[in-house]
Amino acid sequence: MALKSTVGNIVSKLFANTLAAGVDVAVPVGIQRKAPPTYTPSSGAVTQTGYEEESVNALEGDYDNLTILNSGGSIRLGDKKFSFHAPDLPNGIDIGTIVARSGKNFRVENVTEITNPLDSSEILFYECQCRQVG
Repeated sequence: MALKSTVGNIVSKLFANTLAAGVDVAVPVGIQRKAPPTYTPSSGAVTQTGYEEESVNALEGDYDNLTILNSGGSIRLGDKKFSFHAPDLPNGIDIGTIVARSGKNFRVENVTEITNPLDSSEILFYECQCRQVG
């Protein structure tokens, strides 16, 4: 049981930039996702009400050429990999979510849940393939 929680604690420290003093590996990003639609009972209309925005830390990376070549075209040159600590996003992250980093916007194209190897019911983080938009 102690080893299981140790894995989670290390991942938490990595995203909080507290794993090693003076070493920041996680970067601040903005997340923009569609707000839940509203329902008007009198008319039966469902209306999209806009967007919700939040700031979280993420790990940012690039895809190497071999990964791009072996993806069958699903990963393109310039796509970014952003990883998000699951507890920071209690509702998860969806395809279509916008990630803002350094003045650029990226659309989430694919999401993979990375679980604790000692407890597959515990999602540690979300690894997202993101493509620049706009």
